[in-house]
Parts: sequence; C-alpha cells; structure tokens
Amino acid sequence: GFTVEMFVKPEQTQFIIFTSEPSRADVFVNEQYLGQTPIQIQKPDGNYNYRVVKDKYHPVAGAFQFNISEGKKTFDIVLKPNFGFTSVKSTPEDGMNVSINGVMQKGLTPLISDTLRSGVYEITVSKSLFHSQTKTVTIKDNETTTVTFDLKPSFGSIYIESKPEEGASVFIDGKETGEKTP
Repeated sequence: GFTVEMFVKPEQTQFIIFTSEPSRADVFVNEQYLGQTPIQIQKPDGNYNYRVVKDKYHPVAGAFQFNISEGKKTFDIVLKPNFGFTSVKSTPEDGMNVSINGVMQKGLTPLISDTLRSGVYEITVSKSLFHSQTKTVTIKDNETTTVTFDLKPSFGSIYIESKPEEGASVFIDGKETGEKTP
C-alpha cells in the first residue's frame, strides 16, 4: 500500500472595516447581517454588496470587488438624516396643547418636537376656551419646519338689561345663573 497525505490550504482573507456617522448602524454584506458599526470582518477575494442601515436615516448601499492582495478595505459611511423637527407656536398666547398625528405631545406651545421621520403630518393645537386648529405640515430631512397657529377665542361676554324692571333673574340654556339684571 501507499499513503496519500492531503493538506488543505486555509482560505486567505483580509479585513473589511465599516464605520459610520452616526455609529451603531446595522451592516449587511451579501444580505447577511454582520453587526453594528464600527465593525471589522474578514472575507476572501470576491464580489460583495453591502448595505448600512440605521433607523431615521437614509440607508447606504453599494457593491465592491475585494482583492486581499490590495490590503484591508475601509468604508467610512456618513448617513444622511431621514428626519426633521417642527417648531409649533401659537397666538394669541403660549401654553396651548399640541398633538401630532393624533398623539398629544409632552410640552405646550412654544414647542419643538422630538425627531419626526420626514413626511407629512397633521398638527393640532388646542386649549380650553379657544377653537382648536389643525394644519398639515411637511417635515423635511434635517430641517426644522416652523408653523404658527392663530387660535380664535370661543368665549365672549354678554350684557343683559331688562325693562321695565331691574333685578330680573338671568337664565342661560334654561338654567338659572344666580345673576340679576341691572
């Protein structure tokens, strides 16, 4: 007999480095999730596609040919915001309630919202004794959109005079108010 010895040469790899601003973005290479930036992986020669994704940012994707003889490959990705803010102001006074797409906000006017994904929103401002008002606002990438609401009062005063006698009882909506006419 004879003996055959086989040696398997390990596949050669080189580092591919992904960094991003902001950091902690998800990295996919050939649609396989590899982790979050900053991340360093080892891959053999080949053609690859990549995708870097972070919530509220536009994704970045591309393709590259990797040759380990050229040394490590670094991708420094700058993610562009897919969000903005709104600044909500009110007249004739501050301190009015704000809701965005039906969700009541934590603060009162004047208010700068938390980050909002770029898109169209319905903003409503309301306060007791005022007619509420709703406006449609478009939030753009990395911008603060200012919207001002001019609420009209829903109250007034009334003066009631009676003739021939003073001191008549005043009723509103069929209920006695306890007030007397002058």
